[in-house]
Amino acid sequence: MPRRDLISVRRGTLSQWTAVNPILGAGEMGQITDGGQNAIVIGNGTARFSELTPVGVVNPTLVTNAATAAAEAAAPPAVQAALPTAVQEYLAANPLAPTSVSITPHPTFPGVVELVASSAPVVTQQPASVELAAGATATFTAAAAGSPAPSVKWQTSADGVTWTDIGGALSSSYTTPALAEADTGRRYRAVFSNPSGTVQTSAAQVTVTSSGGGGTAPVVTQHPSGGTYAVGTQVTLTAAATGSPAPSVYWQSRAYPNTTWSTETGSGGTSYTFQCAGTPVEYRAVFSNASGTAYTDAAYVSDGSEF
Repeated sequence: MPRRDLISVRRGTLSQWTAVNPILGAGEMGQITDGGQNAIVIGNGTARFSELTPVGVVNPTLVTNAATAAAEAAAPPAVQAALPTAVQEYLAANPLAPTSVSITPHPTFPGVVELVASSAPVVTQQPASVELAAGATATFTAAAAGSPAPSVKWQTSADGVTWTDIGGALSSSYTTPALAEADTGRRYRAVFSNPSGTVQTSAAQVTVTSSGGGGTAPVVTQHPSGGTYAVGTQVTLTAAATGSPAPSVYWQSRAYPNTTWSTETGSGGTSYTFQCAGTPVEYRAVFSNASGTAYTDAAYVSDGSEF
């Protein structure tokens, strides 16, 4: 289902607005109902009413007092025509601005406009090609943004032309079975989908060398330590591993007790810093080189309220 936002339209006469002079929240709409304008102002979370500049006008009968089926039927195009700037500012104040929007008066709640928004997936992390020794496994990770959050599946191809879905590969990371030299050149990609569209990542390719190539797979030498912290506290986890060549590293998390891990964007170092969200979350580091992949133990972080 697309994302659905309810935009409350606060209404009052100019004298009422002036007397209270409130601060409107970021993206919040306020309507001046007299003066022959029915002007709309858009809050930014800090400015008071008197500091805001009207951005559009709208017939309040169609938006807030749709008493008949005929009026409700006429409202959508009227709102579309009268509030483009207001909607643009609302979307600018809210993350993940959609690629398609429809606006209608809410059928149940007077004074509320319903914004139905969706955005097609956009790849934010591409899987990387790897070189590894025969008998090792390869782990690929990808990510995409979209509204609603896109689903993901992984595909593989021997030639880059014909692609086949990998059974059960439905998370942001996929680990292959042990690979042989005959698998050299095989490609892998992620496919993200939601109701607004589908996008494929670039293809990541594996190169498999003889197991006697002299490299050593990563071995974890330091596991991260979790703990209990106040909400908003900055937490730093640290991990380490040996291997030849020196392994790359990234971090993953999962909301406890979920079983699916998600890669933390921009977490390419042996230390990872974040703010405690309060709810229990587990974190782990993933070390990889041409000879294999190693995972640290999970570090449990929360504010302790679950105990």
